[in-house]
Amino acid sequence: MHTLNFYEFLHFRGYDNFVQILRKWTEHMPLLYKKDILSLYHEYMIFGGYPDVVLAPTLQKKKDCLEELALSYIKKDIFEAKIEYREKYLFILKILANQIGNLLNLHEIANTVNLSVSTVENYIYIMRKSYHIITVKPFFSNIRKELTKMPKVYLYDTGLRNYFINNFESFDERLDKWGLLENLVFKNLTKTYGMDDIRFWRTQNKNEVDFIVNEKHAIEVKTNMQSFDPRKYALFMENYPDIPLECIDLEASLDILNPL
Repeated sequence: MHTLNFYEFLHFRGYDNFVQILRKWTEHMPLLYKKDILSLYHEYMIFGGYPDVVLAPTLQKKKDCLEELALSYIKKDIFEAKIEYREKYLFILKILANQIGNLLNLHEIANTVNLSVSTVENYIYIMRKSYHIITVKPFFSNIRKELTKMPKVYLYDTGLRNYFINNFESFDERLDKWGLLENLVFKNLTKTYGMDDIRFWRTQNKNEVDFIVNEKHAIEVKTNMQSFDPRKYALFMENYPDIPLECIDLEASLDILNPL
């Protein structure tokens, strides 16, 4: 059920030369190509990786394709799962789309939509099985009192995510660019390592590391390296000195499909 990754996106769009450039020179990308590649990467994050959307010739056609996909998926869910509260099911999906990279609080959502926690939990289960959302479990250790037990949530496709929140602004103008990038890095990591090998670390005091991969690598996602301050991760590095911490920014994320 994976949508196209960025390399496949470039191939579908006829930019095979860019694929070769990325595979060979991601860390030192020639300036001649960087602007064009990053522009396509931004488009990929805004409209996602469904083939019909990727190949749509205009921005409006892309939006129309996403709307058709979203509505067909919702109708399929409602029919197959016999969902009783249809509007609230869609509302929950929109809430989750607005919360990518954040903790999934069932009680908070249940209060917001005025449904029982068990009903919300069932709807979340349906969304996961229908490949709308992905939940990521926390990384546990011997300091259990410090750790949150709630999962984080991401969407399978950032294009559908942006449709549900009705936001197709350009990447540079967005207030949620960090969430889009984090969602995309997570999806790419799952293709290399599998979902069961990816966790996150967060304390009750909101100390957090975005991803722990195979309990061997820690990854923090930032839109630029200037916003990364290693001092903020002192607690993690103190408790897990054998797990190296790496910061991945926008350009470094282009190469995340390669094994760490």
